[in-house]
Amino acid sequence: MNRPSSPAATSAHQPEPGLSAPRRAGLRDAAHRLGAKPEVAERFSETGQLSVHGKVLVVAPLDRRAQGAWLAALMFDAPAGVDESAWVDALLLANGQAIAAGDLAFALEGDRKATLMARLPGGLPDGPVLAACFEGMFWQVQAVIDALTTIAKARKPAPSSTHVGQVRMRTGAPGHAHDERGRPASGQAPSITAAHRPRDSSWDEALTLPPAAQVYLASVAAALGQTDDAAQDAARRGSLVLDKQTLSLACDLDGQTLIIAAPLDDPAFGDLLRRTAALTANAHLLLGAGLVLARTLSGPALMCRWSMDTLSPEQCAAWLRYVAFAAAAPVRVATAP
Repeated sequence: MNRPSSPAATSAHQPEPGLSAPRRAGLRDAAHRLGAKPEVAERFSETGQLSVHGKVLVVAPLDRRAQGAWLAALMFDAPAGVDESAWVDALLLANGQAIAAGDLAFALEGDRKATLMARLPGGLPDGPVLAACFEGMFWQVQAVIDALTTIAKARKPAPSSTHVGQVRMRTGAPGHAHDERGRPASGQAPSITAAHRPRDSSWDEALTLPPAAQVYLASVAAALGQTDDAAQDAARRGSLVLDKQTLSLACDLDGQTLIIAAPLDDPAFGDLLRRTAALTANAHLLLGAGLVLARTLSGPALMCRWSMDTLSPEQCAAWLRYVAFAAAAPVRVATAP
């Protein structure tokens, strides 16, 4: 199946000439921290492209303003033996975790090729911050690949006799054994959704907004025209209804960022064609509006992040109206001229 290329496949493959010295230094330092050889790190600082373990990392400006936002794109292939349906479903599930971690989204690039994209703040952060961002992207991609590989192996008929090799264990995620490369040991299938699994499938019941966020959200609800009692109730529940569209709101670990989810109708991901279209649209949604299509524990959702420490409740109210509008037809919004 041929699919249109995402912005990551067009602009990000064209290295930006004449990067400023501070930006080049940041990329060079990040590559060093990722273990690149000096000549490889230097080339990365000049071209914005780095190949690591079969994956290609590309960094490019999203606009030509000196302090404009940047894009980091990590491109990778589907593991062998994984069918397209499992591939697409895994990426949609992973998107729910990616947007909770930062301005990140998985999108399809073409047949059995995908990209994890990250919006980097204007000015491009320094080397240590960039290295941490890139390393986090590599781990998220590897988690998806490992999960799919485990599933593909589990579906194969078991051989008549098996040999279990020794695995050297080291400390990893709590409650999980890892091998010498830090990956889950065989027999422990990595879970795409286990990192922040709620107590049940209800977002509202599982996540409670901290007091400061409740005050902020009450102001947002008031700006949307709700009465004081209704605004306080919305803040306690972390939920608003705009134009018949429910919006669920949780708080990031930093306590300053809202994670917003607009549940979509069940048919939104009803077949493989629609799920594929959603993943293809994610590139445009993230880069153009900071939105992501994902599959959560509660079903399909349009998700995004909102910074409470730099943006006012009135601005948030206007943004939530747009999110509610976009949730009605997210793929159409993504492909609009």
